[in-house]
Amino acid sequence: MERRQLSWQRGRQLAEQLAQRRLSRGQAPSAIDPGRESQRRPPVFLMGFPRSGTTLLDTILRSHPAIDVAEEKPGIAALEIHLQETRGWSIEQFARLDEHDLQDLQQLYWQGMAPFWDSSQPVLIDKLPLHICAVPLIQAVFPDATFLLAIRNPRDTVLSCVQQTFAANDAMLHLRSLPEAARFYDRVMTAWLHVQRQLDPAVQVIRYEDLIADLPATIQPVLDRLNLPWDERLIAFQRTARDRDLINTPSAAQVVQPLYSSSINKWRRYRHYLEPCDRFLAAWLDHWGYGFE
Repeated sequence: MERRQLSWQRGRQLAEQLAQRRLSRGQAPSAIDPGRESQRRPPVFLMGFPRSGTTLLDTILRSHPAIDVAEEKPGIAALEIHLQETRGWSIEQFARLDEHDLQDLQQLYWQGMAPFWDSSQPVLIDKLPLHICAVPLIQAVFPDATFLLAIRNPRDTVLSCVQQTFAANDAMLHLRSLPEAARFYDRVMTAWLHVQRQLDPAVQVIRYEDLIADLPATIQPVLDRLNLPWDERLIAFQRTARDRDLINTPSAAQVVQPLYSSSINKWRRYRHYLEPCDRFLAAWLDHWGYGFE
């Protein structure tokens, strides 16, 4: 059977279906958390366009003793594959899930993530940048999920994507040139904005530049949302990075270093090459508060 992953186009369709279902019910769909008896929290999903600071956030947050981070594991994608293989459902039909379906899918998710999560740490952060395309799917299964959205200057983001070598997959094929990457950024963020308006997910936005300028002030609202206290180990995140066996992203060499600002506004050195991207990025420079120079 052909396996299809959730794309930004299909995510928009699912968001519309979920929103219509909510309107017809007059409320958000309920769900059964299979671990509610043991006070298991819904997972937290760390997302953002590639090269927006998700690995830095991952490393900082996993330094907290109550947080574990599963880095780029296929927990959500496995749910789609499961439904396609067992019931022949397409992704659009996630809008039709009933409470029994939700319970089964939540249990399947937790079972699949168990090898990658130390359950003695009560908060699991599921980190995958392009979860941003799967928010409708995630919210269909975990209506109470929290999302952390990493944002960086769109020009710096697109430039950094093209300067990296990514493992080949359907998403990374859009990052082979500056115009391709800028167009993909525009499509992904347009879909995200549509989903946000339709579903109003619980999201905390974290700006890369703010994180570099003042880590405690930027991370404290995240901890507040997760109902966790401040811990000084968050500042010593480089120790966490050095102690890890493997960091499975292009940022591996960077997160073991102290915070540095040399990656901020790096795009200015490549202004001429980025000019063709402005028609895709100008609206997002304004939307995210960076301004158009």
